Amino acid sequence: MNTMRAIALLLVAAVLNFNPPTVETAPHPKQVRKIHTVAVGVDINDSSCDNAFTGDATNIATILKSDNIFINDQATKENVLKAIADLKPDPNDLVVVFFSAHGEIDKDYYIMLHGSGGDDWKKHVLWGKELKNALNKLPCPSILALDTCCAGAMLRHKMDKTIVLAACMAEESSYGEPGPFAVALQEGLEGKADYDEDGTVTAYELSRYVKFYTAKYAESWQTPETRIPKKLKYLTIP
Repeated sequence: MNTMRAIALLLVAAVLNFNPPTVETAPHPKQVRKIHTVAVGVDINDSSCDNAFTGDATNIATILKSDNIFINDQATKENVLKAIADLKPDPNDLVVVFFSAHGEIDKDYYIMLHGSGGDDWKKHVLWGKELKNALNKLPCPSILALDTCCAGAMLRHKMDKTIVLAACMAEESSYGEPGPFAVALQEGLEGKADYDEDGTVTAYELSRYVKFYTAKYAESWQTPETRIPKKLKYLTIP
C-alpha cells in the first residue's frame, strides 16, 4: 500500500470513527404506492460455481418481493432493457433496479452482462447512456443501485428522476463476498435505515445508511457515492 493511500484511509477512519450518522427528519415525505423491481446478477465468467453476484441479486429481489430477476445467461442486455421498459409503473410508483456484476469504464461506464466476454463485447455490455435513457423514460421515480467496480462513474449521467446508489467511486473496485454494499442495501431496505423510527425509510435515510455501512463493512477500502434529486430526498420506500 502506498504511503498516501494509507494516510487517506487513516484519515477517513478517524473522521468517521464508524459512529452511525445523524439524519434529519423528513418534513413532508412523499408516499409511494407500489414498488417495481429488476434485479440483475452476473457471476465471474457467467459461472454458477461462484454465486457472489447472483446471490446478492437474489437477496435484493427477495427483500423487495420480486421475481423479476435475471441471472447469468438470462442477464443479457436485451432482456434487462426490455424488463425495464415492460414495467409500466404509474407516476406514484417506484422502480428499483439493482445490478451485481462487473463494471468498467471505456469513455462511458458499462456493466458486463452475459455474452460480453468475446471480441464483440461492446455489443453485449450495458452502457451507462443506455441505462440512463431507459430510466429517464419511466413515468415515476427510480432507484438505481450499482454493486460493480467503477460504479461512481454512473453519476456523470444526468437523471432527474433517479436516485443513484453506487458501491464505489469511479476509480475504485467493489469488494466482498457478499459485497459490503449489497449487505448495507439489504439492511437498509429491511428497515435498519429508519433513523427517525417513524415506520418508513426515505431515500435520504437509505442513502445515508448505505454510504456509512458500506464504508464500515469494507473497512474503508471502497467509498460509496450517492446522488438524490432534491425533489426525491424524502421519497418513502414501501
